[in-house]
Amino acid sequence: MNKQAKITTLASAVAALWAGGAVAAIPAVSMSFHVSGASAARAVTPAIIATFCQPGTIARYEYSVKPKDYNLTVCTFKTQVQDPAMPASLAGQSIAVYGRASGGSLFGIKPIVEPKFLTFLSPATCPNTDGVDSTIQQCTTLTGGDPSVGTPSGTAGNVSIIGISDQDPVFGGNVALEVDPAGTGGPADPMLAGERARLNDLAAGNLTAVTVVPAYELVWSVQANSAFPLSNISEISMRGVYTGQYQTVGQLLNANGVASTSTQDTTGLTVCLRTNTSGTAAGQKQLWTGASFCNTPGATSQVDETSDDGNTFSPLYNVVLNSSSGNVESCLNGSVNAIGINSLENAGLAGIKELSIDGVAPTLAAAAKGQYKWKHESTVQYNSNTLNATVAGTAWSGAVNTAIEAASGAGAVGDTRRNDFVTLFTTKVKDPAVINFAVSGLNGILALNDGTNTPNVVFDPANPVSWTSKAGDNCSTPGNAIFP
Repeated sequence: MNKQAKITTLASAVAALWAGGAVAAIPAVSMSFHVSGASAARAVTPAIIATFCQPGTIARYEYSVKPKDYNLTVCTFKTQVQDPAMPASLAGQSIAVYGRASGGSLFGIKPIVEPKFLTFLSPATCPNTDGVDSTIQQCTTLTGGDPSVGTPSGTAGNVSIIGISDQDPVFGGNVALEVDPAGTGGPADPMLAGERARLNDLAAGNLTAVTVVPAYELVWSVQANSAFPLSNISEISMRGVYTGQYQTVGQLLNANGVASTSTQDTTGLTVCLRTNTSGTAAGQKQLWTGASFCNTPGATSQVDETSDDGNTFSPLYNVVLNSSSGNVESCLNGSVNAIGINSLENAGLAGIKELSIDGVAPTLAAAAKGQYKWKHESTVQYNSNTLNATVAGTAWSGAVNTAIEAASGAGAVGDTRRNDFVTLFTTKVKDPAVINFAVSGLNGILALNDGTNTPNVVFDPANPVSWTSKAGDNCSTPGNAIFP
């Protein structure tokens, strides 16, 4: 959205407030919780929360400027009669759960390791609920400021109590640091500052307050503009896209045994990837080019936004690093020559298609059976200091603790609520009875085979359990074929 459009949107919201229009506020709640992180599976948080809610009480919201990056679910949680697993501190309560995917997986790690303020939706600019569980209404502003664009913590906003990442934090951070050894992320990503030391502490077990929970497996797909002239791509040629070996449409077609035209031979590819704060970026680098951190050196020179400098193709060869999966989709829609990576959760979008890899289509069934190896284990993080509002060690710790208690309660009452919510969320997010498509609407998500789930030899969509869980070790060779 351009600057003038943003100004117009804000002006309309302000006018509606003065005029008593639709913009009002969310329904009254007794507590609020905040979840941040991975954008590839950005639908996970609202989908899981909806399963906690009593039917007929759900109000859903998103950000009018970047709808896919910020969400909010308000509802009355189920009673213990409706769901015996519902903690007493949450049962029957009106609760707001804010989610944000902006910035990707790093925002599911660093603000948990070092609690700080983040932007979320501002409830004051959300409309009253329309009484329809499935409707998604729009809010016009965000709260506070992110540490990625301002001071180290900001002085307002909200504090995430749960972080989601597309990769185990140590894996994701260390592979990302191979791309960016200085750990600065460049001017756009100062959240990476100091990340090496933090990850080393986490790996050494020094950050005892932080718990990392293997959550589910996320299936990836190669996506392209719907007009792109391939429907199947070989693994080795996709590696060539990642390393910059193939820069034109014609080169990629030829690598896949498809004859090209003279125009395609000089038509540059648009390669839509993620930034260094992304778990997707780290996982795909390891899948396609190898990673020294995983003792598989491979070709570690992944393309970046300098890789396309000086080329003379027409249209130009263009590498675009995107801060969220939503931006990847805009990139793919923006050029008929575009190709990139996204979660299968984000499949079926207008103007975008999913490519088979070596003849295997990206489906939950193929991934669960070990036939489609392009997936990674996602994790959920939380910090006991945040849950108990005992954050210390920074200049903003006092303000952070105050904000935590303002959102979900002070003293022992608030501590119980936050700990119960985290327990509920981390249990349900890997439960096949919850994450299956019919219940959650999530596509591309597999529950982990953690010993309590039993995968079926014949894939059962109601029991979408991975056969190849890496149990927190994303350096394992993906897709170990143990399917009978």
